Amino acid sequence: MSPHPTEPDLTDPENPEWTKADFANAVGPEGLPQEVRSLFPKTRGRPKKLEAKVPVSIRLDPDVVGHFRQQGPGWQSRMNDVLREHMTGRFHGSSTKVSAGQKAKRKR
Repeated sequence: MSPHPTEPDLTDPENPEWTKADFANAVGPEGLPQEVRSLFPKTRGRPKKLEAKVPVSIRLDPDVVGHFRQQGPGWQSRMNDVLREHMTGRFHGSSTKVSAGQKAKRKR
């Protein structure tokens, strides 16, 4: 057995490698009919969401951030999900209102 295995033959007789003449004769997208070009919008990157996220700066306790970060990539989305569940009242049956007792506990 040879120390370097031979590479497989990747040539395709139905799709030969382009020559300099092929590149010189090639027509770009501007050479296509307008009805064909209209099928390909001039957009780049990911499509825009209808409701884009809003960048915010917020101060959180280190243990809260650590809890979400230790779960790996996507921690900010998971944090958003928890906040949304709380906002809609699905998080442990809680409501979005904070009682006076909860406010007092937070001040300590």
